[in-house]
Amino acid sequence: MLEPNLVLITFAAVAGASGLALLFVGYLIALLVALGQRQWFWAVLCIALLPAVIYSFIERDKSNYALRLLLAGLALFTLFIGLMYWELGRLGLDFSEVMSSTRPVHSLQK
Repeated sequence: MLEPNLVLITFAAVAGASGLALLFVGYLIALLVALGQRQWFWAVLCIALLPAVIYSFIERDKSNYALRLLLAGLALFTLFIGLMYWELGRLGLDFSEVMSSTRPVHSLQK
């Protein structure tokens, strides 16, 4: 029976939390830039997350900082998802099985 790599899981959790924080701050900055430029259409669309990234790409000169935060957050969160899938695959577990169970991960191993 393989043991979970706790260092990898901890690193992935920290990277995921940092990625979500950067995504949230970048989203807020993109929303504030759209409101500050009185681009109401984009401000309303930026309430959903994906249009904030699109707006930051279109208005790169005005929201360069927001774009960098959004891309860094997206990269860190993608790293988190990838590491968790890799670790769960190494342990022979299915991601949906782990997420739907209330038992500890080591008791789910086959």
